[in-house]
Amino acid sequence: MMVTIAETKIAGIERYSKGRVPNGARVVDGRGKFLIPGLWDMRAHWNDERYLPLFTANGVTGIRLMWGYDEHQQWRKRMKDGALVGPRLSIASPIIDGANPVFKGFVAVGSASEAREAVRKSRRGGADFIRIYSMLSREAYFAIADESRKEAVPFAGHVPIAISLTEASDAGAAQR
Repeated sequence: MMVTIAETKIAGIERYSKGRVPNGARVVDGRGKFLIPGLWDMRAHWNDERYLPLFTANGVTGIRLMWGYDEHQQWRKRMKDGALVGPRLSIASPIIDGANPVFKGFVAVGSASEAREAVRKSRRGGADFIRIYSMLSREAYFAIADESRKEAVPFAGHVPIAISLTEASDAGAAQR
């Protein structure tokens, strides 16, 4: 087979035929080898940039960071600028939990208005999705779902104790 790459995307896959290689193409002879698409780690909690090149060296071309920090946004910018090697990043918001969060460092929301503001603030901060946790009240959960729709940003994470799986699915929660 012949796989043609244009910039960073697969442009075509077709049966190889001698003489049909595009002019100026760099040819990599893959006989006896395997070609797979890049892998994704869909649930990472990663905070050490020194190891980011190891993801790509091992075929992991993307990671979904489940607890977003400002430093993750800085890593993405440095990767875009070519100053840091690493996989593509899908970065969560800081974890949003109820008024009495499970862990220190989570964003505590006790009302619908606080939940909506947490979504807006996370979106302004560059979050690719809103990360929710177990102790959210029903009021806060449904406010996050509604505000996420308005902000056109997915929300994902734990299904709060106060919410059934069906309600979470019906509200539009993404797979965790």
